[in-house]
Amino acid sequence: MVEAYQFTKCYPFKEFVDTFYSIKSNSSGIERFIAKSLLNNLYGFFGRNYDLIKTFSISNGSLPDYLAITEDIVLSIDQGINNSLIKIVDVNDSYQIKSNVAISSAITSYARVIMHPYLLFPFTLYSDTKGLIYD
Repeated sequence: MVEAYQFTKCYPFKEFVDTFYSIKSNSSGIERFIAKSLLNNLYGFFGRNYDLIKTFSISNGSLPDYLAITEDIVLSIDQGINNSLIKIVDVNDSYQIKSNVAISSAITSYARVIMHPYLLFPFTLYSDTKGLIYD
């Protein structure tokens, strides 16, 4: 049995993107930087990791006891003279990050489709989200 899905095209962020792209294109300095950051953060928002990473300080004397009883995933420990900075993924935290990797993937794919014809030119050396470097 073969199944197929047909999706309709929609642009849920068109007004947002058009507004801030216009600001970015017609501004300079901090106003341009903020508009660009808002556009980039929209993309990054949907590609976020579900893990909630917490960072805290703990005395070096308490660190072995904490590590012996914790169920958390320890990502890193930076030891100082008296205290250590510990970064963990809290496995018992019920906080849910709302993300949608499909939207981030679609944005990336669409950008690649737009950039692909330019990458085929023999003088194109490099491409990223900001443009092309060519010879």
